Amino acid sequence: MRRATLIIAALIALVACSNSPTGEINAAGAVLAAFRDNPPVTRYHELERAGAAAREMQWADQPPITTLLENRQAGYATWLTPAGATLTLQNGVLHSTRALPARLAASEISDSIGLIRARRAGRADRLHSFLDSNGQIVTRTYRCAITPTSDGMSEDCRSLDQSFINTYQLDAAGRVSQSRQWAGPGIGYIMIGAVR
Repeated sequence: MRRATLIIAALIALVACSNSPTGEINAAGAVLAAFRDNPPVTRYHELERAGAAAREMQWADQPPITTLLENRQAGYATWLTPAGATLTLQNGVLHSTRALPARLAASEISDSIGLIRARRAGRADRLHSFLDSNGQIVTRTYRCAITPTSDGMSEDCRSLDQSFINTYQLDAAGRVSQSRQWAGPGIGYIMIGAVR
C-alpha cells in the first residue's frame, strides 16, 4: 500500500511540474509506465502465498499469464495480474479492466448474462464505457445476437463501426467456465481460462 501511495504521489508531482510547452502530459501513459517499471507485486505475492484461486488469461500476442482472484462480491470477481492490472468479470462476463490499453471502465451486460446463463438464444444490448486517451469516458452501444453452440454460447455484437464475437463455455450449472472475450480496440480479445 505504501509503495502504491508513493507512486501516485510521484505521478501527481510529475503532472504538477510538467515542462510541456502546452502544459499537457499523457497521464495515462505516465501511470502505465510507472506500473510497468515498478509493478505493485506485493498484493499479487500476498494472494499467491494465501493460495488464492488462479486462472490463466492471454491477450493479443502476449504469453499467457496467471491471474489471481483479488476480490469476489455479488457476482463480480476481480482478477489481478502480476503487473497489477485487473480484469473484473460479472458472472463470468468481462465487465471492466484497469491498467490495460483502451481501458474498459465499465459495462452494462446484464441482458447478455441472462441469456448466456439460461442457454437461450436472443438479442441483447451492451453498453461499454471506455476511458479515452484524453481521460474522458466514451460510451458505446452494441446490439448482440446470442446463440447456443455445441459447448456453450456465442455472442455476436455490433455497433455502427465495431463488431466482435465472444464465445463462452459453460459448466453444468450454466456458469461461464472459460471464454474468449473482446476487451476493446486497444487490447482485442482476451482468452480467459478455467479457475484452478
